[in-house]
Amino acid sequence: MAPLDGLRGFASLYVIVAHLFPLWRGRGIGERVGRTLLDLGWSGVDLFFVLSGFLITGILLKSKGDSARRYFGIFYARRFLRVFPVYYLMLVVLLVVVPRVPFFARWNYFWVVQGSGLPYWTYLSNWGEQVNAGTHWFLCVCWSLAIEEQYYVVWPLTVWFTSRRGLAIASIGLLGASAALRAGLFLGLGWPVERVFHMTFTHLDGIALGSLLAIAWRDRVRYGWILDRFAGLAVPLGAALLAVVLYAGLTRGEGAPLSYTPALIVGFPLVVLFYGSLLIRSLVRPGAVRAIFSTPFLRMLGKYSYAAYLFQFAAKWIVDLALAVAARRVPFVPPFTSPVGLFFKFVLQVTASYGLAALSWKVLEGPINAFKERTPLLNPASRPPAIAPSSVPPPPGSAPLSAG
Repeated sequence: MAPLDGLRGFASLYVIVAHLFPLWRGRGIGERVGRTLLDLGWSGVDLFFVLSGFLITGILLKSKGDSARRYFGIFYARRFLRVFPVYYLMLVVLLVVVPRVPFFARWNYFWVVQGSGLPYWTYLSNWGEQVNAGTHWFLCVCWSLAIEEQYYVVWPLTVWFTSRRGLAIASIGLLGASAALRAGLFLGLGWPVERVFHMTFTHLDGIALGSLLAIAWRDRVRYGWILDRFAGLAVPLGAALLAVVLYAGLTRGEGAPLSYTPALIVGFPLVVLFYGSLLIRSLVRPGAVRAIFSTPFLRMLGKYSYAAYLFQFAAKWIVDLALAVAARRVPFVPPFTSPVGLFFKFVLQVTASYGLAALSWKVLEGPINAFKERTPLLNPASRPPAIAPSSVPPPPGSAPLSAG
């Protein structure tokens, strides 16, 4: 599904741009609108969630006819090989090696809030204070990976023991319950908005919607008309989301994160509904949306999206450090503090994020993925097909078996 690769690439690029783009100091309406639209890049994480729900549920439904051993064994083995190697390599470098290297003592600001590193090793960092998770500058993006891994533990069991109808009901229930719980905790109980935003049970909308769409996609004969109509809602949903986002951006306090504003906490379902309709539109309707997300550039970014998302703040630090050292030691290198210099630094940071990701793919992820795809135990499609009787050449002079 080429457009889904492009959607993944767009999601990663939007998140990284939102995180790394230099702050605008202007207070004019144009600057605030531009800043707001850039800040919406946090929602790229939720596009990832919609994609994960769609793809993972589709994979599980396709393999449900297998034995339980193959169903669970192949799924978890493939997830392990795709997700764990680069993630745990990064943890080893940042949490084990870096603290023991004297050079990094001069740059000891990686821990923004001191706390335990154990939640990062166990994919529980999104629970924050509840598990005494420290806030690490490079690893602050891992909250979304934690939600996905927790989903990977529970959802295969749900698919295995539930009928397709029951699975659809469960997906709708999760979608509604997540939105209601988020609004209730924030508006009713006054919980801190950052905690509400990062908790697993309050951020399952995208995964639940993606799962629901996968169920319908697997039975397009019956539900194709629903998918087509939902794809047609991309424009009105996008317009409604834009109105909410601009209202939230223009009324938020100075320096307040856009994703934590009350309007978006309550109106958050618009984000996942829009991205879900965009996903389906790219699959069921030819046109500009499918063409855009099928471009080689976005598909290439999609290939490197996982590692680029993980490495973005490490890449920023490397570029900042390199330019700072160069400005001190090379006379003609500027300090990069002007608007043009900051933009140049930003371009280098984004390029470095994908450069590190490309290196990771070349050295680690690519070989592991190739092994995963060509191993019959992990990819049944790679097994040579058995020779069917009809494929045996007929004796000379006889008619082909398919004739008549």
